[in-house]
Amino acid sequence: GGAKTQRLKRLLAETEKKRARLNELTKSQSEQGSKRLKTELWNDALKSATGEKPISGSKGSELKIKKALKRKQKGKEKSALEWQARLDAVGEAQAAKVQKREANLRNRHQPQVPDATTTNPTAATSTTPSTNANHSSKNSPGTTPGSKGTPSKAPKHNNKSSNSNSNKAKSPMRRPGFEG
Repeated sequence: GGAKTQRLKRLLAETEKKRARLNELTKSQSEQGSKRLKTELWNDALKSATGEKPISGSKGSELKIKKALKRKQKGKEKSALEWQARLDAVGEAQAAKVQKREANLRNRHQPQVPDATTTNPTAATSTTPSTNANHSSKNSPGTTPGSKGTPSKAPKHNNKSSNSNSNKAKSPMRRPGFEG
């Protein structure tokens, strides 16, 4: 346990030992026993007068120490329960993230089929007839949709213009140590 718990346990042992010694001195009928009892009580009174906390042999102080130990133990148990709840919550969140990631990976590898509810209504009513039934919707580079595989005469675009969006996200290079 912690330092405070150890100190409380040591104090409890000392208190029990002192209470047993005082009980023994009270029961003894000898003059020496009563003299020792009187000096013990005077020493305790002097300690409390100077501001020190004497080790009391009374049952009340023993109960206070036991209550303090019990409070410490209850706090420890409560903390352990809260920690376990935190660990469970973290585990559940991690499992949810893993499931979401796996679902996203599955969806990435499956071909995306547009739903009837999510399609563009203007695209569904398009009246452009298809010139070739065997012609795929994805054209090879450099061909136009009606050209049946012949390259178009249109100029090819620079890759720089298509990457302009990715360049906007990057910040300009800054000199280290220079702010502003």
